[in-house]
Amino acid sequence: DEEDFKNDDGVNLVDQYATLSNTISQFEKEKEKIRDKLIKFAKTKDVDTIFGSNQKINVSEAEDIKLPAKEERFLLDLRLKESKLWEELSELDTHKLKQYILENKLPEDLRLEIEAFVERVKSYRLSMSKRKD
Repeated sequence: DEEDFKNDDGVNLVDQYATLSNTISQFEKEKEKIRDKLIKFAKTKDVDTIFGSNQKINVSEAEDIKLPAKEERFLLDLRLKESKLWEELSELDTHKLKQYILENKLPEDLRLEIEAFVERVKSYRLSMSKRKD
């Protein structure tokens, strides 16, 4: 019945997890709003340190660079390969290597050699969604 369902440990754990996830999400949104206000305040007052009652926040500006997404950078990759800098600038795509290992896409001899560098660990992912009943 409904009362037994609500007292079930699994139901309680899911409800607690959902509540915490929603609360954290709300706090992260609020934190982002306050972050933006702090940056605006620092720019307006031309300061890089803002003092609170017990804490202080340093606001620093840095220049960053955005490069084309992987699927859009063929010409950039080609130019770097031509310049001989490719070897210096490129590195192993560990995400793709993990995928190849997990999906058995490597030749057997290479897989056996690489296995010496691999530590297999269990991981868990929780996906939350609304019930449809």
